[in-house]
Amino acid sequence: MSTPVNGPGPEGQPENHRPQDGGQQGYQQQGGQPYGQQSYYQEPPKKKRKKWPWIVGAIVLLLILLFAGCAALIGGAAKSVNDSIQSSAPSESAEGGSSDGAASGKDQLQVDATASESATASYGAGGSMSTAEMGTTWTETVTAKTTDFFTVTVQDKSGASDAKVTCKLTRDGKTVQEKSATGAYSIATCTDTP
Repeated sequence: MSTPVNGPGPEGQPENHRPQDGGQQGYQQQGGQPYGQQSYYQEPPKKKRKKWPWIVGAIVLLLILLFAGCAALIGGAAKSVNDSIQSSAPSESAEGGSSDGAASGKDQLQVDATASESATASYGAGGSMSTAEMGTTWTETVTAKTTDFFTVTVQDKSGASDAKVTCKLTRDGKTVQEKSATGAYSIATCTDTP
């Protein structure tokens, strides 16, 4: 038995075509989908957000933070150096003679160093050190707090086996400490502890 190719279908739709294979396939709707399957509205794909603005923003933020950190470190170092310079410079009240150094918590400290040839002298208080290149003698007078741990180190630069270096700290006319060392690249260290 053959099925008519053209003619009304089971729903009464005009020109509904049926397959000639005995009805094994589902009937076709006008939209092209077989019966029994539903067609869903498919949304267009979402636009992908660009990643490069976020990457550039993160890099700029990182650079700003890095710059701020460096500025803080340099500012702290500059403040430390400025405080060290001001603590080692004589104050006006001590120079004026109206008040003595002991009353203000500061004393005059004389730093002396000698070497048989050239040497380097490092000196300072509270971790803030200064360095001076010297010949055979070197003297520096600083105003230092009596509560500071002050040190001076003298090192021979000549490398001669008979080289000799000495250091001496004098506070208010009294020798606090005097040391010497001999030999190539010898080191002498004097300290004034509170």
